Amino acid sequence: MYLKLSGSDLSKHYILHDLRRAKDMLAREKEINDLLTAPRLDIAASKRFIASGMHTRSTDMDDVMVTKEHKMRSSTDASTTN
Repeated sequence: MYLKLSGSDLSKHYILHDLRRAKDMLAREKEINDLLTAPRLDIAASKRFIASGMHTRSTDMDDVMVTKEHKMRSSTDASTTN
């Protein structure tokens, strides 16, 4: 403001270079902080989900997804009724 009032040429003043450099540094710092706070994949939890899904599901004769417990229960029920 003072430079404008005193009639100085602002396009060639050194302070504008420093202000631009400070803006660039703040933008870079914000970018780094955004990368650090981004959500990350919990690999251990995803492995547990996949493992539990693979070991507890099977298909019956109609290609319907059922648990192994349900399949075992239905097979034992069928053998006791005969």
